[in-house]
Amino acid sequence: FARDGATLYYKGEKLDAQPSELRYITTENGAASGYYTDGKSLFMGFYRLDARYSDETRRICYDPKHDIEYLFEPKSGAVFANEHKFNAQNMPYSAIYSVDNVHSFWPLFASKDGIYFWDGSKNEQAKISDYQLKGELKRLYADVFVDESSAYFLQQGEEWQRSKHGRHLVAQTVSLYKFAPSSSWRELGLVKDGEYGAVYANGDKLYFFSNIKPFYGIRHSVYEVADLSVIEILTRASKELSAKDISEMIKRGELVEASGEEVARSRIEYDSPKIILYITFGIAFVVIVLTTLAKPKRDERDLR
Repeated sequence: FARDGATLYYKGEKLDAQPSELRYITTENGAASGYYTDGKSLFMGFYRLDARYSDETRRICYDPKHDIEYLFEPKSGAVFANEHKFNAQNMPYSAIYSVDNVHSFWPLFASKDGIYFWDGSKNEQAKISDYQLKGELKRLYADVFVDESSAYFLQQGEEWQRSKHGRHLVAQTVSLYKFAPSSSWRELGLVKDGEYGAVYANGDKLYFFSNIKPFYGIRHSVYEVADLSVIEILTRASKELSAKDISEMIKRGELVEASGEEVARSRIEYDSPKIILYITFGIAFVVIVLTTLAKPKRDERDLR
């Protein structure tokens, strides 16, 4: 940014904003984002966004694979993927996302007529489900949410394929599952002071809500407790519990992946290394041909 009196510039371009009030929109953990405001309007880069600023406005997610930031303004229910606004006809949206992308590569957004996401491969909004939430959606803990009737959890996934070129990523998915009623939830205790998650009860069922990024065989956001003896181990006030210990509980069947009804599923496909290789060689071939044609022809006498 640069300032000339009351005139503000962004990378040399004049910006219609109040310089004295300029500040970044923060992320969930308080860090600066690519969005900013002058206290009234919202901006990203050169773009003035079609929404008004409020104190609740937050940059909720970042998809590093597609370089997309997501902005959510709760009062109006407006959503932006970088500078692109989600369809205003379907506002207000409810944001369904994993803080720090623990169990979702990108966020989902519930509307009055279904559930949407931003397809980073096509750079456009896409509807993935006609499922409609009942009432206000609230975060219960980590990647578990509740509305007036049901509880839901987010889950990401990857599809891999083996070929003669090796193992490569085919697609990534983010799904929303309905798995329990929304009432009667009780927190039994935090796991390693909340670093690893928490244990909750609903009726006669107990669940471990994981806050661990997928590794060590811990890939899911919600596990049902199959062996009650692990409750004391998970919730004891101890710093010695490790992610590997929880992984062993999963291997022994003491914690099992929670089952539920998949109410929405988003999917982005990726090119195989073979296609990328062909494209690379194709571009290189075209460059060589054009370079050769561009060279000045030598006179025959010079050749002699």
